[in-house]
Amino acid sequence: MTTNNGNMRFEIPLVSLVTLCSVSFACVPEDGGSEDGADEGESGGDAAADTDTDTDIDTETTSADTEGASESETDTEGESGTEGESESESEGESESESETDTEGESETGAFDPPEISCAESLLGQADLSFHLLQAECFGTTCTWDYDPAGAVMTQIAGEYDPLTGEFSWTVAYDPEHWRTSTTVSGTAVISEAGDESSSYSATTIDMLGAEILEDISLERSGCELVKTTTREGKDFVLDGSFTSTAFTYTEGQIPPLWTLGSFPVDAAGTRTSEGYEETFQYYLPFDEESDQEFVWNYSHSLTGDDDGYSEATFSQWNWVSSWSRNGTCSWSISGTQFCVVEANSEDWTADVQWTEDYSHNGEGIFSAWFYSSEMQDWVWQNCPITMVDGVCSYLCPLGQTNDCRYFLME
Repeated sequence: MTTNNGNMRFEIPLVSLVTLCSVSFACVPEDGGSEDGADEGESGGDAAADTDTDTDIDTETTSADTEGASESETDTEGESGTEGESESESEGESESESETDTEGESETGAFDPPEISCAESLLGQADLSFHLLQAECFGTTCTWDYDPAGAVMTQIAGEYDPLTGEFSWTVAYDPEHWRTSTTVSGTAVISEAGDESSSYSATTIDMLGAEILEDISLERSGCELVKTTTREGKDFVLDGSFTSTAFTYTEGQIPPLWTLGSFPVDAAGTRTSEGYEETFQYYLPFDEESDQEFVWNYSHSLTGDDDGYSEATFSQWNWVSSWSRNGTCSWSISGTQFCVVEANSEDWTADVQWTEDYSHNGEGIFSAWFYSSEMQDWVWQNCPITMVDGVCSYLCPLGQTNDCRYFLME
């Protein structure tokens, strides 16, 4: 989304020079010229008169001509004064208009974006501050429209008003990505030192048409960032520092591979312009309410890039039952998950692999030892897995069937 604001031009109407002159001339007596014409007429008409009469006529004519000449000079002086006044007014109006135009251009022209502290080290996690580093400012608004690094996002376009602090932007994603769009709006204060304090909301639409709603509070002082994202009533805090080469952080997360996880725990990671690496430890202690010793431990090492690919190597176990699973899962840009897992308990071992898309449909193979009543022995079977709308089940060749809790650790 790009917004262009036009210049406001203030103009003072120019008074027509012709109008000014007409007003000035209206004040000059109109009988000077007509008296000359009358004298000429009288002189021509009395050519046969006597000398005294001629003398009288000549005397009158001379007097009249003298008066006419005097009035003509008055006219000339009046015209000269009017023209001077007109030129003065015209010059004054022209200067006033020029000054007004110049002031308007100064107030609505291009200007520099706000100074941003730690500008040389910021990455996309800085949100508004990072966007302003790509911005151009004109009128009263700073705007940006750019294609960030990597394949995930194809466009980030938005605007910021330094006077009100209001901002907004939209994100467009690669057509293969599980998200289709994100819309952000909020307010911010950029201090004189270039630090940021902001609060905003984000609405993301996924490929299924569902909305993901988030409220975000961000505080950045120099290269130190704290960003709290509230989603479905839970706060996920990103706390990190930017350096010239990387962003090191802790981030509240819920295990992506374990449905028993219900509250955020900090993962520790490092992000560069090319991707990220993080480690995660999640511990579920003794359940006092049910008086059961579900003492679980989960850990993973996660890597990812800006093209939408990520991979986690994980381990999970229960200290009481000696039930564990270990494996690797990866995610493509579309959100499709592919996992290879080994599940173990005191009396059972299984190998599992599955592919599940973003809409939680998929398939796989569950291979394990099953006891056959017919054969009176344990038989290794490869049992097809079916996932429909997030409901997983398997059916073995010898008829064994069940849900997938054993290897999904639900």
